[in-house]
Amino acid sequence: MKFHVVGKNIELTDAIKGHLDSKINKIFQDTDESTNV
Repeated sequence: MKFHVVGKNIELTDAIKGHLDSKINKIFQDTDESTNV
């Protein structure tokens, strides 16, 4: 993976990273709930 140091690209990757983080957290929460049952 190559990262280009450009303001717009950094903002874009941050947004994608935040989106993926929230998605991953949601998945972990779902699995936690199912394992606790």
